[in-house]
Amino acid sequence: MPSGYPARVIGWLGDFFRFWWGLPYWNLRKGYFQLRRGRVPCPCQNPSDSGRAGETGCDAAHYWHRPARFRRVCPLLIGTPDGLHCSADTKDVRPFWRRAAAYYFGAAAGIYLAGVLGAFVFLRLIGYPLSPLTLAWPPRWHELRLARSEYFVAKAQRALNANHVNEAILSLDIAFRNNPRNYDVGLQLAQLLSLGQPELADQIFAILMRDHPARRAVTAEVWHRFLLVHGRFARISELAAARLVEDPASRPAWLHALFFTTRQTGSDQPLRDLAANQAARLEPIYVALINSELLIRQGHGLQLLQGLMSELPESAGTYAPYFQVSRLNTLGHPAEAMALLDRYAAAGHILEVDALRLRLDLLAALGRQDLLRTRLEQGGITPRELELFCVHLVRHPDAAVLTALTRCMERSKFPRDNQTFAACTAYFVACGVAGDWDKLHAAAARLKELSGSRLIQLGSVEAYFKHETGSPQIENVLPSLPALSLEMIYALYDRDGRPPPAVSIKIAPSP
Repeated sequence: MPSGYPARVIGWLGDFFRFWWGLPYWNLRKGYFQLRRGRVPCPCQNPSDSGRAGETGCDAAHYWHRPARFRRVCPLLIGTPDGLHCSADTKDVRPFWRRAAAYYFGAAAGIYLAGVLGAFVFLRLIGYPLSPLTLAWPPRWHELRLARSEYFVAKAQRALNANHVNEAILSLDIAFRNNPRNYDVGLQLAQLLSLGQPELADQIFAILMRDHPARRAVTAEVWHRFLLVHGRFARISELAAARLVEDPASRPAWLHALFFTTRQTGSDQPLRDLAANQAARLEPIYVALINSELLIRQGHGLQLLQGLMSELPESAGTYAPYFQVSRLNTLGHPAEAMALLDRYAAAGHILEVDALRLRLDLLAALGRQDLLRTRLEQGGITPRELELFCVHLVRHPDAAVLTALTRCMERSKFPRDNQTFAACTAYFVACGVAGDWDKLHAAAARLKELSGSRLIQLGSVEAYFKHETGSPQIENVLPSLPALSLEMIYALYDRDGRPPPAVSIKIAPSP
């Protein structure tokens, strides 16, 4: 037999396991004894003793390394000069279920708390943002999924900072699955997926449209840009038609998008469906604009000249004047369009940015690009004006105007912000369309300076403008220029003049 310290350890371990086994065992036997009193012998008292209290030994304790430890199982055991004896008469021997329950409950609570503490320390070391109460209190266990989501959001951000896009997508996917109510995570995931997995991106966008109705307008705008960048015009037509009906505040933008995409696809059916089925849900002016557009596309624009030249009341909104002026120019009446634009601008019935965009197009149609050069040579320019001038140069390339714009831009002091970055990106595109490679390289250097830590890839864009062998298509170029405005993207597609790629993906419509 072992002796000394090992013997004490072995004995303690033996008594430890006898205790947890003995709690149910001896209480069950004593309970049975109480039920069968007088018909079965006492399970724990020495049968050779008297059976009286203080005189009767305890057989159950004899097998323990230290018999006194049996008192934790049965408190009836007491010490006497003759050793340990039972303090109850045989007939009074009884079980102690409350004591057993208290020990088991206490042990379970201790193990539970130790597990909670260990799990908390482990998860906090990993980076989970949670409190001990979240782990300890079952009604708050749902917060574990939220903490896991936040952990993977932080992990995704670190991956993006290291330019590990695939790792970021995987982390955001886990984060969104654990907390599908986190709109920002879902939107970021959809945007990253749009770079290489458009089908999955569409599904995420549809989920966001369905589950976050209060932010549906923002989701639709981001989704529209993603679809536009990838040249998926048929899908844009569906989205624009739906938003035109559901989003009264943004109807001008969605109607403009619908006009553009149906021109790209060559299908007027979305416009016809709106006029036929949704007229009651649209203001009369929008139904009139849709019908006018259809007539112009059918070659009956001359029938509308009188109406197009008539000034509309302020109640018509700001898009109807824009439509009138632009279509008059399209129909070959730039002088009348300029006169109408001047009246609208003087009355404040048209947005300033729309007025400038239209005026630039009309000056090009009238052959008065010299007025643009004069304007650029006489003063400075804001980042937003630079962007609009660049959109104009994409639609109407002019080397002299580009040179004047470059000098004007060099004289102007632009802040280092996102608007300036977008304007300089538009200038880079205008230089590429003009084929001025020296200015393009200077613009690229300026963009890299402004971008800071943002990684921009402009080599493929330059190859597109140079029409090199194997150069990418416009849909492959646009993702490299995320700062481009919608006006510039529209202008590039109009300049490209190719049919859109055949992409057909069925996505369940948002409610």
